[in-house]
Amino acid sequence: MKDYIFKPSQFFERNKESHLFWIPLILLVLLTGLNSFQIMQLSMAGLADLGGDTDIGMITNVVSIVTSLLGAITGPVLTVLVLWFFTRKLFKGENTFKQTFSVYAFASIPAIVYSLITLIILNVTNTLPSTDNLGYLLFSLLNPLQLYTLILTVIGLITISKVKAKKIIILYAIFEGLAIATTLIPLLINTSL
Repeated sequence: MKDYIFKPSQFFERNKESHLFWIPLILLVLLTGLNSFQIMQLSMAGLADLGGDTDIGMITNVVSIVTSLLGAITGPVLTVLVLWFFTRKLFKGENTFKQTFSVYAFASIPAIVYSLITLIILNVTNTLPSTDNLGYLLFSLLNPLQLYTLILTVIGLITISKVKAKKIIILYAIFEGLAIATTLIPLLINTSL
């Protein structure tokens, strides 16, 4: 664990063939499901307090949970596929798909901690996070644990692919920039309407 925090490149080199990479991914999917369920419970309580139709709310929330879980399962696979394609095929890296998946999974541990903290906060405060609040959204995208996940992913990709750091950093900056833009653009459009 010490290498994971202080010498991540050694950690990734030693664990690039590990079969334990499924554990962080399973935790990430489970926590996504639990967070979605908690948000559903809170929104159903709010809808009932307002005298709204809880049947329609329940259907909407179930669809939201299923969508969240599918996103939590397919998102990492698609992300790893894109990262592997660029590092292996375009930049002529030495990494396999499994090694890239392993780096992504182990680098996700800080994001798992963030999800766990979010779940605890939702349970303690019994309030929904405000996604129309630009400050909240920016913090959720740029919080220290998410940033550490990005740093670990970049270090891991550099370590296993043997591609120059500059190429990996530019690739990941573009990749994350697109992810942030696709999250912020709809919010900015909604707030300007």
